[in-house]
Order: sequence, then C-alpha cells, then structure tokens
Amino acid sequence: QQAWERRAQMLTCVIACHHCAQKQYGTALKHLSGLVGGGAGADPHYLALMAHVLLQLGDVRSARKMCDLLRSAGASGGHGGGGEGGGNQHGALLANLEGLLLFASDDFQEAIPKFEQAAVLAPGMAAGHNNVAVGHMYAKNLHVSIKLLENKLAQNNTFVLQRAMVLNLCSMYELASTRCNESKQTLHSWILKRASDDFDPSTTRLA
Repeated sequence: QQAWERRAQMLTCVIACHHCAQKQYGTALKHLSGLVGGGAGADPHYLALMAHVLLQLGDVRSARKMCDLLRSAGASGGHGGGGEGGGNQHGALLANLEGLLLFASDDFQEAIPKFEQAAVLAPGMAAGHNNVAVGHMYAKNLHVSIKLLENKLAQNNTFVLQRAMVLNLCSMYELASTRCNESKQTLHSWILKRASDDFDPSTTRLA
C-alpha cells in the first residue's frame, strides 16, 4: 500500500512539473497542494517545488511558509533528512530556496552565497549552479556569470541537456557582446559534439 501511494505521489509530481514547464503554475499548484497537504511530514522535494511555483505566482509570503516547513523537516530528520547523502540533498534544497527568497526581494548579493552553498552540497543539481550564475548577472558581474556557466558545462557535460543553463548562457552572451552570435555558434558546435542526439538546437537561439 505504501509503495502504491509513493508511486501515485511521484506521478502527481511529474504532472505538476509538466504544467510548470508549460508555465501553467496555477494548475501545478493544485496538484502540489494535494502532495503537501498541511505541510507536516511532507516530502522536502514537494515542499521546495511548491515554493518555487508560489514564487512564480508572486506569492512570496506563502513561499516563505514552505521554506519554514522545509527547514523544520530537516531539523526533524524526516524524508531524506537522515544520512549524509539525504542531509546534503535536503540542505541543498533549503539553501537554494533561501537564495530564491532573497532573490525575490532583490537582495542579489546575499542570495549568491546561498546558491553557492546549494551547489556545494549537491554538485549534480544544475539549478544550484545556474542560480549562482544568474545571481552574479543580476549583481552586475556579467563576465563572472558567463565564466561560471561555461566552466560548469565543461566540467559536467550532462548539464548541456539542462535547457535553462544553456538558455541563460546564451542570454548572457547577448548582453555581454555585440558579437554574441559567434559565441553562441561556438557553444552550439561544442554541445553538438557531446550531446548531438538529445540536444535541442533551438536552445542556443541562433535563428
């Protein structure tokens, strides 16, 4: 019975993520509300995802409540809070969400260390690295943000399949130089050598 309920929850989460990808945040929130319930004992991943959706909808106050619940879940050791790997994953989710809340308050400089903490705790989580770079961009350190994303893509080739990272890097090229198409073409060719079957060419926005 528990295994079946877990599968049902995972399916609901996948559906919510699909709606997020379509920017249908209101629909996604309805699905996630069923997963989170009152918050007590909820899976940290669902709490973090719901907070992200609330931020997309501009509801910072409710997102802060989700952050408090996520922090409490870590203190109680529930749902992945136990063990070194689970603790790191929970810590990364919490640090990333705290950074997003600071970012939503236009406190870009303070958000960067939180994103960096998330990236250290979960180096395979693309969102942490992406957010570090975006934080630097908004803090007016554009060349730093470009170098960060370029280095992360080089260090972990699986990140080239993370559409948000590639799109952000191309946007940074456009902001940084009038010769941005050359940079994007170089990136495009480099990615095709490493992920030709899975990469969406439109991501580099060369058209």
